[in-house]
Amino acid sequence: EAVSFETLVAGLGSQDVIFVGEVHNNPEHHLIQVQLLQALTTRYGPLTVGMEFFQAPQQEILDRYMDGALTEEKFLSQVKWAKTWGYPYRFYRPLLQEVRQNGKRLLALNAPRSIVKKVARSGLESLAPGERAQVAESVHLDNSDHRAFLRDVYEIHAKGELKDFDFFYQAQCVWEDTM
Repeated sequence: EAVSFETLVAGLGSQDVIFVGEVHNNPEHHLIQVQLLQALTTRYGPLTVGMEFFQAPQQEILDRYMDGALTEEKFLSQVKWAKTWGYPYRFYRPLLQEVRQNGKRLLALNAPRSIVKKVARSGLESLAPGERAQVAESVHLDNSDHRAFLRDVYEIHAKGELKDFDFFYQAQCVWEDTM
């Protein structure tokens, strides 16, 4: 159902968690994210924002940047933006600046990339106990529609080391469920 922006913002006030999706390389999606955060913050006060592309071990770096202890340049270097996310920072910068200026906290939502890659190569069962402790306690592998969707993604994009669809699927579920 299409609703006005004001109706959307008013309706979100009673929610504990709001998920906002995007096409990563679509600047208009990033603009609406910032506008939505600004409207929600103005109406309801400072919010905590979580981002999928930051990994939990990067939380200290995020905190230092949000507190002003790191320059933007050092922040981008320390989170290895170009390597770990790769999409243009200019798309995400306004959102990060809004959180930095008016938000409560920025949270790193995801599992370490090295663990997700390990699962993609050798499966969830290959994780050592210390690695397993860094991902979601429950990883849901039983959604047939999700599995079928990711099968299509795998067939289009899988290259090189991703020889096993089941491991690829497990890795995607680790990524999503940890987030």
